[in-house]
Amino acid sequence: MAQYLLLLEGRPAAIEADDAVTQRYNQRWIDWAGALAAEGKLAAGGPLAPVATEVTKDGATDRPMAPVDVYGFLLLQVDSADEAAEIAAQAPNVELGGSAVIRPIPDVGG
Repeated sequence: MAQYLLLLEGRPAAIEADDAVTQRYNQRWIDWAGALAAEGKLAAGGPLAPVATEVTKDGATDRPMAPVDVYGFLLLQVDSADEAAEIAAQAPNVELGGSAVIRPIPDVGG
């Protein structure tokens, strides 16, 4: 099996939202990720807080977030890049017009 990082681009998660539409959307994420985990394909993942810090040789500074940015990630353990792409296409944010960037993680041994 190979590992792939999915960077989920869209709007920030509204985890605490109390409206029915957002709660149903959030439940879709929970169900989808839960199914991937049950199949042994999800190693880690979740939403990212809408804050970022950029660290350079000159120090650390707050990095502004765009309205549409990377606000979630999944670490997949699957057989191929094609399988990772099939999974990414099913992401709730992709179905709503967002995107998922697939990054293969090379086996560095050890």
